[in-house]
Formats: sequence, structure tokens, C-alpha cells
Amino acid sequence: MLKLTVGAAIVQDALTQGVGGMVLPGFPMSAAVTGLVVAAAVGALAGSVPATIAVRSKVIEAIRF
Repeated sequence: MLKLTVGAAIVQDALTQGVGGMVLPGFPMSAAVTGLVVAAAVGALAGSVPATIAVRSKVIEAIRF
């Protein structure tokens, strides 16, 4: 857990202060986390719907199409 906290602090510093001498604009971490969560949820939903339909179909019918 400590490594994760230290890693998050390093990432936050890199996003707000810059990397390798480059000055980056400040970016709210909450927006980044929210975007990642929403993207993961949409991806999971988009993948689970076709997978559920495929599981319910019979193999022979699936081969025909």
C-alpha cells in the first residue's frame, strides 16, 4: 500500500510540476481519475454485452453467421 501511495505522489508531482525540466500546466487529478473510471466502465459495458449474447447462442448457429 505504501508503494502505491508513493507512486501516486510521483505521478501527481509529474502532472502538476512537469517532467525532465518541461513545465506542464496544472491538471486536476480528480478529472484524470474520473476520466479513467468512466472509460473503464464504458469499455466493460461495451465488451460484456456482446459477450453475454455470444454465451447464450448455440455453437452451430454462431458458425452459420
